[in-house]
Parts: sequence; structure tokens; C-alpha cells
Amino acid sequence: MEPPLHFRQALIKLGFSENEIKILVFLWHKKKATAREISQKTALSFSATHFSLANLTVRGIVQCQAKNGEDCYEICSERDLLRWVDAQKEANGGIYDRAKLQIQSFLNEIKESSWKPEVMYYEGREGIVEIYEDMLHTGEDIYCCTDLVKIIDLLGSHYMNSFIKRRHEKGFHLYVIRPEKVHKVLCQKGMKRDQSRHIKTVKNIDFYGDIRIYGDKIAFINFEGEVPIGFIIQGGSSTHLFKKLFQFFWEKA
Repeated sequence: MEPPLHFRQALIKLGFSENEIKILVFLWHKKKATAREISQKTALSFSATHFSLANLTVRGIVQCQAKNGEDCYEICSERDLLRWVDAQKEANGGIYDRAKLQIQSFLNEIKESSWKPEVMYYEGREGIVEIYEDMLHTGEDIYCCTDLVKIIDLLGSHYMNSFIKRRHEKGFHLYVIRPEKVHKVLCQKGMKRDQSRHIKTVKNIDFYGDIRIYGDKIAFINFEGEVPIGFIIQGGSSTHLFKKLFQFFWEKA
């Protein structure tokens, strides 16, 4: 999360320290965080983080409010930041004209790059469970291409029964495309009918993983190898594309 050199130089000219710049860049991306989270993500000591946050709060660049017994810091709006620059300009002269243009350029770059997805990596059974729990937490319909037999082998029938029950109770639906031979195996095992699960089968295709689209996220899980791995891509543009692809294959199945 390193800012461009010209942006750093602009903030330095405005009187911000290197530690304060690290915190500002982090908050401009995340908007709001506790002092502990800021310290962890910026690799600054807790005391250095508190000192810098106090200076930023005095300047009005950052606001502090209590959340669950812990101080939470929120970055000011883009308009308030540029107003602050204007106020400093009146007191300190033309240097702020150049700084304002450089800051505006950086903020525009953030807007233009907002389509870039965030990727989160998971490993092992515990990591895959985290992905499934995230689906429940998101609380939206799930669209997937999957081999449920492999999932049950990995996560266990007890967990999967719990997951299905909680999903059904939350009231969101599952649209699943699965291999025909897997569907037959599940039917032979007496897989219970689920009115909120909609299934289509395909012939002569094996899924060696699990793809699940939900909310603004896409989860990929690979069961090959000794340790299962998974990752989540979060980003509206990517999710929209995969939902359209799923709808196409759903209509063809």
C-alpha cells in the first residue's frame, strides 16, 4: 500500500510525518479502523500509532469515536481534506496549490482503481470452513459449480448438514450445477430435499474444485493435493462477470 512518491512529497511539504502518511494512506483505503488494526497493518508500534493519530485528530484530518470499548478512527471526507489544504494555503502560501493538485490526482487514482478485486487466501480444512462461514455471514443467494461428495469428504457430513440448515434458516437459495454421476451418488445416499436448493446436472464433466458466487464475492476451492486451498475474489466487476457466465451455463444445462 505504498503511495506514489509525488503524493508522499506533497504530504511531507504539508507537514505530515512519515508515520502519519502511512496511517493516512491506510485509512484512505479502509476508511475506518481501530488503533490496534492500524498498528498491525502499518507495522508501526502501538505507541507511535497513538502519537500520530493524536496529531492527525488535532488537525481535524481524522476523527475518533468509541466502538465496543475501543477507539475507532475515521478519515475525513475528500471535501474536508481539500478544505483543510485551502485553509493551510491561506496561512502558508502558494506551496499548497501544488500539493492540492497532487493530492487530488492521488484520490482520482484510487477511484479509477476501485474495480481491482481484493484477493484473500485460505488453506486447509479450517480455511475452507472460513469460506463457507463467510457465505452464511454474507447472507445472499449462492451460485455454484461443485462436487458435493468431495466437499462432504473434506468438511464432514456434520458440518455440511449444519451449514445447509443455517443457510435454509436464513432464507437464501442455492443454485448448483453438479456432475450427473455425483447427483446419483447423493440420491443413493438419501440426500434430503431442500426447497431452497435448485439443482441442474451435467454429463461427462468432473469438477475438481468448488466455485461459489455470492454477494460481491467469488470463492474458488481446490481439493487436489494433500492440503485443500481456497481463495476469495471480492470485487463487483469480477462477480458480475461470473454471475453472467453462471446464468449462461445454467440455461444451457
